[in-house]
Amino acid sequence: MPERGRGVRGYLGVSINNINPGEAEAFGLESNEGALVVQVVPEHAADKAGVKHGDVIVKVDGEPIENTRELIDTISAMPPETKVELHIMRDGKPKTLTVVLEERDDAAAIADEAEGPGDEGDVFERVGVAVTALDPSVRQTFRIEEDIEGVVVTRVRPLSPAGEEGMTPGLVITEANGEPISTPSDLGAVIEDVEAGGYLRLYVFIPRADAYRFVILRLEE
Repeated sequence: MPERGRGVRGYLGVSINNINPGEAEAFGLESNEGALVVQVVPEHAADKAGVKHGDVIVKVDGEPIENTRELIDTISAMPPETKVELHIMRDGKPKTLTVVLEERDDAAAIADEAEGPGDEGDVFERVGVAVTALDPSVRQTFRIEEDIEGVVVTRVRPLSPAGEEGMTPGLVITEANGEPISTPSDLGAVIEDVEAGGYLRLYVFIPRADAYRFVILRLEE
């Protein structure tokens, strides 16, 4: 692989997460190694190469990728304009895509560094989502206007109440059970008040559609 560039790093243009055993089963994988693509930044390197959300990157130029940190370090070590082969799993089947890396900058960095619980925001296991506050860089990444308030979903666990209801990364949770949501702690407080078997009523904004909808989740635990 190319040597690490000085001051200039390669950029894919994806949001990625580590894979837990349940997700590995849901995506038809033999193990939980690799990096799950949860969002592809439009008109950037990965998008141009045909990478899609739901793809799992398992190798770069033939070298195994065990987790998101390893993928970030590998791509960052390469200079822009480098051609790399991404070995992915899509719908349980292997596929190879050739990507021409772009230059990584501060605005783009957040998309490649959403890498799992602890680094992606607050995780709410009862619901099956991770969320983060709407700071300027997050708004730019997910293309969310200044007049929208709430928390943005950065990860959805497939085998969860949120996953079963079709929630996806990039949705903005603006209300929960009628309460306005401005921070992850606001959401956590509402979730904590829901009894086992009760319902969580989310009012979410969909940036790509410029529309709102309700998502009703039943929380068993």
